[in-house]
Parts: sequence; structure tokens; C-alpha cells
Amino acid sequence: SAFELLDIDQNGIPELLISPASFAISSCEVYTVSNGSIKQLDVVSVYGRLFYNEKEKTIVNWNMHQGTESCWAAQLIDDEMKEVYSSHLIDNDMVDTPVYWVNDEKVTAEKYAESNKKYQIEDNSDWALVGRKYSLNNSSEIESLLATSDDQQI
Repeated sequence: SAFELLDIDQNGIPELLISPASFAISSCEVYTVSNGSIKQLDVVSVYGRLFYNEKEKTIVNWNMHQGTESCWAAQLIDDEMKEVYSSHLIDNDMVDTPVYWVNDEKVTAEKYAESNKKYQIEDNSDWALVGRKYSLNNSSEIESLLATSDDQQI
């Protein structure tokens, strides 16, 4: 298991990302502080990780598996994860020809490719892998993190 503190909406209060594992069905759980209470946010993720774009204040998840591809992007607004983009591709034995969707609208392959450019994580330095910075199995990493955050309110 791993975790990371990340101020997704850049409001000065970091969110807690917990990644139980790094295999396909493992999610990356995200928690925030809302009205003085800890709140789990609705996040779509696989492989125990997400990607984050600091300039856009956006998290994204990409999943490619057995002839399908999906992208989900969201921003933290008013203590809720608000979807800002989604895309899906099905290109396997279940369909005769590939099927493309962007924001729940069926589109052409060209529109799909163009729409996805902003959210491409490969070869794009705007996106950083997040959720697995510190290992819960490494107590020295946790102690170091706590020591550096003594003056911060978490």
C-alpha cells in the first residue's frame, strides 16, 4: 500500500490519496476535509494510481485493457470531484468496427483522437503520476513526512 498528500484544488489543504495496490482492479482512493470532517471523493481509477496536472488542477485516469480504452478527468470543486472529460473506445471482438465516445457522445475516430490530446499522459510533462509517493510499509518514509509537516495543518 502507498499514499500521497496532494493539494488537488490548490486551496492550501492537501487531499490524501491512498493506493492499496498497483494491480488492475486496485483503485486510488481520495479523501478531503469538508466542513471539518474527512470525506471520501468519487474517483475513477485503476492500477492504484492517478495522474495530476497542476496547471489545470485536474486529475485523470487512463485505462487500456483487452480492446477497450477509457479516460476520465475531473477537478475538485466545492469538495466534490466534478467530471470535466470522459472518453471511451471499444475495439474488440464485441463490435464489428471500433466505437468512439467523448463526453457520452458517439464521435468519429478523428474527433476522439483530437479530443484526447489534452489528456494524453504519455510523453506529456504536464501530467505527473500521483497516489504512490510513500509506502505504508516503510515507516522511515512516514516518519520523515510527519516530521516535515509539523508546522502545517493537515
